[in-house]
Amino acid sequence: MSLSIARYGVFPFANNYTNEFLEINFSKQSELCFYERLNKIKGENFSTYISKVPENIIIQPSEPLNSVVNSNLLFLELNPPLTLFPKYTQDVVLDFPISLSIFVSIDGSYHLLDFINFAKTKLALYGDPHKGLIGRYWKSNYLIDNQTTEFFKTGKLNISISNTSDSLVKVQKILLDFANILIFYKEQEVVASAKMSISSSIFAETEFVRPRLPNDFTQTIDLIPSKKLFGNKFTMEFGI
Repeated sequence: MSLSIARYGVFPFANNYTNEFLEINFSKQSELCFYERLNKIKGENFSTYISKVPENIIIQPSEPLNSVVNSNLLFLELNPPLTLFPKYTQDVVLDFPISLSIFVSIDGSYHLLDFINFAKTKLALYGDPHKGLIGRYWKSNYLIDNQTTEFFKTGKLNISISNTSDSLVKVQKILLDFANILIFYKEQEVVASAKMSISSSIFAETEFVRPRLPNDFTQTIDLIPSKKLFGNKFTMEFGI
């Protein structure tokens, strides 16, 4: 049986799942189950044996992990910058990159089997070469008038940006610790929310917050459990 992947979410077990980006195959081989995945965009294959045939699978949006460096930072460059007046708060909607994760259900529990990046993966340095930080870089677009995001590639970030200083500031970059992100999805829609508090042209504090959404949105399974152990806020100290 073959199933078309036209949304995020839970799918019953099938031998084949496919769309324009992705093809997934499961096949029973003796006492094992063979999993094979093809990234049609990049032509990349991944395969592994698993010890049981899954009951069902979840295909979901996830944190924008990368396989190059061990970093949980998301570096958004605003395109164009946002100029904020003193003591002023502006709510904006930006796009941000996601990864795609595939979970399998075994005996009622979900286990991560695979994750893929369909959005372009690029890294950038925030700060100077000696004390700076490396993060997943993304030139972020403003989503005006309910513009849609790209299925399997991007999500919608609702962010409230506050200038608490007495001066005009220009926001060109936003750094967020995506270990603390809360991602929700429905069909092909992906949503997260955050806040940014600016104290000067050098310093700001960012954090992810729980978005206000209708009940028909589903929260993703976390790939990074540290949000339960550590604080949520990130301090930007090398400029905004």
